[in-house]
Amino acid sequence: MRCRERSHEASICHEIITPLNTNRELLIMSEILVDLLEFTTDEDLRKLNSQLQENEIVQKEFGFLKDDSNIYKLIGPVLVKQEKTEATENIARRLERIKTDIKRVETQVKDLTEKLEKKKLEIVKLNESRMQQAS
Repeated sequence: MRCRERSHEASICHEIITPLNTNRELLIMSEILVDLLEFTTDEDLRKLNSQLQENEIVQKEFGFLKDDSNIYKLIGPVLVKQEKTEATENIARRLERIKTDIKRVETQVKDLTEKLEKKKLEIVKLNESRMQQAS
């Protein structure tokens, strides 16, 4: 056990901190980080998957249209007429971008999860070695 002292003008406050408590706190913090990571990345993936589905639906709808059909794109408060080929190309590019973003987010999740798991293992090993030293 270690003793940490904090002095305030006339009084001294002693607080006992054991390695187990310190490491337990670190372990809890790492678990909170994992939960936070899962929440934020799940939200990102949900948004991207929603966008992917919407754009796939639009792409299917374009398949039902004749080549001379009128297509309008909403830009701000204005509807602008577009050629079917241009609109189809735009949707195809948008789908590729969304798929790339999904892969990027999934890779980030994988990398961060691996790093967090390594840190958790380091904390557990450190805690075990300190407990053995204390015995």
